[in-house]
Amino acid sequence: MARNGISKKMVVQAINRLTASHTAITVDAVRAEMGHTGSKTTICRYMKEQAQDASIETDKLTLLNDSLTMMIADIAAKLHDDVQAPLLESKMQYNAEREQWQIKYDDLLSAMELQQAANQRLIIEKDELSDTIKSLEKNEAQSQLLNAKQTQSIKSLEQQVIMQANHIASLEDKHIQSRDSLNHFRDAAKSQREQESQRHSNQVQLLQSELRQAAQELIVKQDKLSEQVKIIATLESNICHMKTTVQKSQVEIDKFAEDKLKMAEQLSALRVSLNTLKTAKDEVNVKLQYSSAEIKTLVNQVGELTNRNIQLTTEIEIKNAIMSKWMNVSNVTTN
Repeated sequence: MARNGISKKMVVQAINRLTASHTAITVDAVRAEMGHTGSKTTICRYMKEQAQDASIETDKLTLLNDSLTMMIADIAAKLHDDVQAPLLESKMQYNAEREQWQIKYDDLLSAMELQQAANQRLIIEKDELSDTIKSLEKNEAQSQLLNAKQTQSIKSLEQQVIMQANHIASLEDKHIQSRDSLNHFRDAAKSQREQESQRHSNQVQLLQSELRQAAQELIVKQDKLSEQVKIIATLESNICHMKTTVQKSQVEIDKFAEDKLKMAEQLSALRVSLNTLKTAKDEVNVKLQYSSAEIKTLVNQVGELTNRNIQLTTEIEIKNAIMSKWMNVSNVTTN
């Protein structure tokens, strides 16, 4: 039997028909599908080329997935670095300011301890003054006792009245002076105690005011740190959202690839149908004299199928243009 020349296109169409009918694809099956034409060597070579073409398409999709994965990883790494840098800087600034406030706090505690020591010394001095006052009061009692004895001496010794009267007058003057001195000393000590107490109260109030101010500033720093933590949480949420969006885009890309493959299969099937119709049309032309009505019907069917083929071809071209545009945008983004 003479062998007619075959082309790669015929082999691919035969493979598509076998795939559509779920038949195992072998050299013998492809040759039988083409009507037992062509050499097995040529058919095997065309089958290998077709497999290589399919592998190239698969490799392109794999490279696209790898590019998208690398792009997502780079974006995530950049966002992570952008978030970590201000966070580390804020932590370092917070620790430095905290150490400064701790030093101020220690200084204030030292000042309060010194003030407490001064207050203790004032208390000791107050006790000493109290002892001095008691001693003076004791001397006053002794003076009164002495006056009583002198009065008794005056009664018993009337002859020495003038001398004793002068002596008593002198003692009374001394007593008055002592009392005046004692009153003056009491007033001075009281005034000094009040001044020391007032100065101590002022110092305590000043220290308390500084402590309150330091506490308020510490609260402000803590609020700033809380705001930084909230900003970091927002950035992490945005990163998760971007990852979800990229995953959705990947799913759409895979779905579009599947739709494209289905369209290619439908186009191949339509081409097979068109070839079949052309063959039928030739047979009808031979039998035209026997069935003109049947020829008109077949011509109408051929016209409808041709329009459908043109429509599907246009849709496939549009989708291919969209895919090419999307691939260009992805390449620009990756670069």
